[in-house]
Amino acid sequence: MYKRTIIVFFTIIAGLADVTAATHLDDDFNGYATTAGLQNKWGLSWKRAGVTTFSRTLDPSNGEGGSNAALWVDDITYIGGLPPLVRSPYLQNITQSSVKVMWGSNEPAGKVFWGSTVGNYPNSTPSVTFKDNNGVYVHTATISGLTAGETVYYYVEDGANGNIGENDDTYHATSAPASGTPFRLIVYSDSQASWKKITHHGQVISAMIPHNPDVILNCGDLAYDGLLSYFNDNFFSNAAPIQKNTAIYPAPGNHDVRVLAANRTNWDADIKNWRDLFDLPKNTKNNTEDYYYFDYADVRFIALNSVTTNYNNGNVYYNTTRNQLMKDWLRETLAATTQTWKIVYFHHQAFTDFVSDQGWDALFEQYGVQMVFFGHGHTYYPTHKNGVMYTMNGGGGGPLHEVPWWGFYDYYVPGAFREHHFVQVDISSEKLAVNVYNENGVLRHSYMLDTGGNLTNNVATPPQEAVDNFELYVDGNDFSEDWEWYGGVNGGTLNRYFDIGGASGNSHVIRTEFSFSSGDSNPYGYAGLGGLWRWEDYTGLKLWVKGSQSGAGHNFEIRILEGSGEDKFKYSIPISGLDTNGQYIYPQFSDFVWYGDGGRPAANGKLDLDRIVAFFVGAGFTGTATSSGASTIFVDDITAVINPPSRTGLDFALPGKFTLHQNYPNPFNSTTAIQYDLPKSANVQLIVYDIFGREIISLVNSRSDAGYHNVQWDGRNMIGGKVPPGIYVYQIKTEGGTSSRKLLKCYK
Repeated sequence: MYKRTIIVFFTIIAGLADVTAATHLDDDFNGYATTAGLQNKWGLSWKRAGVTTFSRTLDPSNGEGGSNAALWVDDITYIGGLPPLVRSPYLQNITQSSVKVMWGSNEPAGKVFWGSTVGNYPNSTPSVTFKDNNGVYVHTATISGLTAGETVYYYVEDGANGNIGENDDTYHATSAPASGTPFRLIVYSDSQASWKKITHHGQVISAMIPHNPDVILNCGDLAYDGLLSYFNDNFFSNAAPIQKNTAIYPAPGNHDVRVLAANRTNWDADIKNWRDLFDLPKNTKNNTEDYYYFDYADVRFIALNSVTTNYNNGNVYYNTTRNQLMKDWLRETLAATTQTWKIVYFHHQAFTDFVSDQGWDALFEQYGVQMVFFGHGHTYYPTHKNGVMYTMNGGGGGPLHEVPWWGFYDYYVPGAFREHHFVQVDISSEKLAVNVYNENGVLRHSYMLDTGGNLTNNVATPPQEAVDNFELYVDGNDFSEDWEWYGGVNGGTLNRYFDIGGASGNSHVIRTEFSFSSGDSNPYGYAGLGGLWRWEDYTGLKLWVKGSQSGAGHNFEIRILEGSGEDKFKYSIPISGLDTNGQYIYPQFSDFVWYGDGGRPAANGKLDLDRIVAFFVGAGFTGTATSSGASTIFVDDITAVINPPSRTGLDFALPGKFTLHQNYPNPFNSTTAIQYDLPKSANVQLIVYDIFGREIISLVNSRSDAGYHNVQWDGRNMIGGKVPPGIYVYQIKTEGGTSSRKLLKCYK
């Protein structure tokens, strides 16, 4: 029995999920309070040393809580059980004869016991300890005397905290296998999280566990900031279920030191917490763990430090001497190995100046590196260049980025997606079999590499719910002309609408409006027949319908169909009798992509957008409609009117050649449109430069389908500031060529 009384201050945060209270807590809370009049629940949680031990929600609408305070205090007494460790046991530095076990505790002494079966632990060794910056003891104990590939079961004895892992078969450790042994690797990155995203890292870890990896690599940004509290809360608390039996080998990211340049002092001081928390190989000339290598079966793994390699935004960590020392070490480490496979990982993107300025890619190619993993971009994006498979795999838990992120890469391999994920690599002496899974355990991409770095069997799979047919019927009339995209970004609202030829005197047929009320601070919208729209958080798709005709038989109908032709959902709203406010419906999506290849005309007496417009929806799709929602992202305002000039027949022929048109209007003072034509699908990069060749903004950085594309520029730079009047150059690059034109921004 263990008893301790702790004074706890709770800051009330809205929106936390309800979690069952830990059984060892005596719930004697009697002083909680919440702000009156709020219609949503307040979440209350208590953590000790970064580990959540109690969580509860209060619902003001049910009379729970008080009426004034937004902060509360209570005494909590342990009646039974044990207080948690600061950091639960985790494995490090695996060799063929030993495995290190680490943990964090307020107790100064500890031991590790181990044996070949659960419940029988004849071997033991004391831990070596030191205090970290928070005054917590960092324990390291070495399980030794193992043979290659041997599995033992262990537990930790931690003073007054008792035994952790005893008689629990999930606490086990396996030494490195002999050469020629197949094994399973998992790679992920950017597990960092803000308070509202903290659950995703845990979900990624939960999805990993059934795959039983032997080794895990993390490409950096384990936490949001390099403070011990962030490492404990963002990383160790979520990774604990898998770290107790599988070693994670990290490479440092910029967030693992200090995220804000203003908080940085010097490298050795700011990397101290990283060095304290991990016991990684020390095989560099400066004898640190900032970069290192380790061999496992037939693989040489090399972790590099990209945080110090770029003088970006006045990076105080940049050091040419240190960088050259690392490059020389990389060359020697690659040249010295006879391992079949060479896998390198680091944090920043391989094709940015963090890495390209160092010349690492030339060494990768020279010494036959087959795979390179990196993060920083919170998305999945594979590239195969000169026999090297480069993979951005930053979906470990942080807020997601768009695809692609940070740059346009040549040699792209189809398969990119924007979901939290991890990469699984099954390694044998003949091949690498790669499968990429999202946080729900759904397979999204797979391929194979041979020892020469040749890529085969590349298969990209859609999300769980794939919808490939979208049909619109308005006022009982079917459209027979082609559709075109118009619209642009203006302040906080993104407007898109289709235009169709017909009688004069009317406006557009469909106006699609986006409002960014879900809290996304940087929404992204791209229009065109290959348009891509994505958001991280929103409640649903709101379809707002207004009628232009009255009378029976006029309906608005929206159908989303699966590939088999079966309706995923179907809604029909009668036009007759609608008031001026119209009607709306709420199909609920957790995530979606809307894209189109522009290769099919409207035909057969109806507007059939099969393969022109498709929705991909994620695992949270419910297929139900609701009449209310706290926030709305997507509003369709659909009216049965048509726009001049009149057209006859179908003229949806694809362009005959690649063309970049002159922007219109030119000169302009607010917004201008840039059109480009593609005879076939291609990767497109459209960038605006000033007359000195400095990049102002990237307007397109993705794959565009064959067809006619219009892009709007509102005269702002990449950080949202208005550019001054003057001459600018816009340039497009595709596989079909490069073309540039000038435009003039004038005063109002």
